[in-house]
Amino acid sequence: MSRLSFKHPSREQLLAWLNGSSVDDSVITMHLDQCEKCERRLTELAGGDDVVDDDLANAIREVYVPPEDLNTRVLEKIDERERADRELSLFLGLFAIGKDAAELMMPSDGEDT
Repeated sequence: MSRLSFKHPSREQLLAWLNGSSVDDSVITMHLDQCEKCERRLTELAGGDDVVDDDLANAIREVYVPPEDLNTRVLEKIDERERADRELSLFLGLFAIGKDAAELMMPSDGEDT
C-alpha cells in the first residue's frame, strides 16, 4: 500500500498494535515508520516516556540482580564509617584535653615561675 492510500490507524487499532493483537500488524508498522503524527499518538497511548523508563528499569533488573547480602554489606560499611568517626572524635577530644591541661600547667608569658 502506498503512503497516500492508507488512512491513519484509529486509536483502537494503535492499542491493538501495542498489545500485539493487531490483524494489520505489518501495515500499521509500515505506517508508523512513515508517519510522525501516528508515532506520537502511539507514544501517548503507551504512556509516554514512562513506559520506556519502566521497560529500561525492568531490563536492567533482569540483567543485573544485586547480591542477596547487599543491604547487609551497605549497613555494615555505614556502621564502620560511623564507628571510625566516633573513634576519631574521641581521640581528638582526648588530645584537646591534654592540650588544655598542658596550657594550665605552663606559665603564661607574663608570669613568674
